Amino acid sequence: MIPICTTFILMGVVSSIGNTYFIEQATHMNRKVGRIKVPLPILLWFYDHAKQQFAKIYFQIGGLTRYGPPIGIGVSMIFAILCCITAAKVETRRLGAVKRHGLIDKPEETIPMSIFWLLPQFLLLGGLDGIADNSIGWFFINQVPPSMAWYMVLFGIALFGVGIMGSVLSVYLVGEISGRGGKSS
Repeated sequence: MIPICTTFILMGVVSSIGNTYFIEQATHMNRKVGRIKVPLPILLWFYDHAKQQFAKIYFQIGGLTRYGPPIGIGVSMIFAILCCITAAKVETRRLGAVKRHGLIDKPEETIPMSIFWLLPQFLLLGGLDGIADNSIGWFFINQVPPSMAWYMVLFGIALFGVGIMGSVLSVYLVGEISGRGGKSS
């Protein structure tokens, strides 16, 4: 059970970073489409929509069968990995745009890169959360007697929460380490 619990914690870390850092990226990117300024919550709408659709697909394919939860956990981990890879590629591109346009010392300036570059990582994050939310609870329910099933669902949520706290700790540590020597973090 230790490896699977570690998996849930890591999925919580990815989910938390996605719901905080991705939004922070978007606030400094170009939100205009033609003359229209797109509101930031549009990315969260895509995230929520992807979460609902992937949860629906998960149940239609057989999420409540005997092997549905372990398969759902595996698919969620694949989504987490793909989300991190996509986020790294987009962040590399975003930092390249910052350097090209001389915005390194201007943190409040808008980066001339569309927020829609972030859309794939929001969709993958929605898929991760939509499938993981359902498969984690059902995985634990299938592992214990019925009298303990409710507690195991809460245990799964708690493990995901530990991952969220780990994300907060990692952001703090990165800020502290990168801010050494009087530099801005």
